[in-house]
Amino acid sequence: MKQRCLLFFLLVALFCISCKSKSPLTTASKDTFNKSEADSMALLYPIHHNDSVYIEQFLTHENVIFSTIDDFTTLNNKITIHFRKYISGKDLKSIEFNKERRNVHIDFQLNRNKEPIKITTNAPTVDLDEKIKKAFNELDFSLLKIVEFNSSTKYTLIVIQNYGNTPSVRCNTTAIGYTPPVYIECKEEFSYDGINKCNYLYLTEFLYNAIDLNFVKAEDLQNDHQMNLKFIVSPQGHVTSSIISSQNQRLLNSYQKAVNRLPKAKFPAKLNGENFYYCYIYPTSIKNIVRNNNHFKNYYNYKKHSGMSMDQIMMEYLIILDKARRKNLIYRNGF
Repeated sequence: MKQRCLLFFLLVALFCISCKSKSPLTTASKDTFNKSEADSMALLYPIHHNDSVYIEQFLTHENVIFSTIDDFTTLNNKITIHFRKYISGKDLKSIEFNKERRNVHIDFQLNRNKEPIKITTNAPTVDLDEKIKKAFNELDFSLLKIVEFNSSTKYTLIVIQNYGNTPSVRCNTTAIGYTPPVYIECKEEFSYDGINKCNYLYLTEFLYNAIDLNFVKAEDLQNDHQMNLKFIVSPQGHVTSSIISSQNQRLLNSYQKAVNRLPKAKFPAKLNGENFYYCYIYPTSIKNIVRNNNHFKNYYNYKKHSGMSMDQIMMEYLIILDKARRKNLIYRNGF
């Protein structure tokens, strides 16, 4: 059976402990930093990536994802002809395709009466967004085939494609219905939004507590260093490839090990009823990873009434971790 796949871009909402700073950020050396100094220092730290094998696998799967989606569209179907009435040549010239926008499309869900709700587009301008939504609202919806009606499914209608390096109105006549994978903790969720929110909380809690915080450096917090993750879940529910970038190479390697240990999804993702690849994007900061770690949360609750700011408590926590690590080091020589 041909494997089908789809890339889902998850907009991440960061759930974290918050605390008002009452005094300047302190480091292990008791130096203070302001934002402009931190911004200038951040430029000194190069971005590292995970192993090239993972990256090559990810790009291979990603190409399959988009080639599969492109196969749904045709040039002269009735839906394409309908949208051409609303989109001008000037609109098409305003579109620039890139890795983040390989096509212009509409996402929507269906209510119990099979009517479209939560309609959004990825159009680059407000004007084009309004035109596409107007065309969609005036579309004879019976022209669009829905393979599987399900409250846990989000549907996509492609409107504009990069066809021969030129933006072209090319629509699909069968809605691309995709359902995210469902992890064991989220098996009681049945709506698309409910599954995604539950998956996000479950996966981030797993990753943030599986990573080794001993590799976090003071400059990671001072310069707001990032940990950007993309990973693809296979049609069998396993993580099959990933791309990770960060200024901290050793912490990145620990994060990669955590990603590799992610549990198998109880139910794999589906594209129009068939198991398929699914991609998650989790951009975050190293600071956010630290403050969402359960061990740090316990330490924060212990220190939150001490008058120290969140940043100061994090710095102190890293110093304690480093002392514990050094205490447990064992040096050997000889045979």
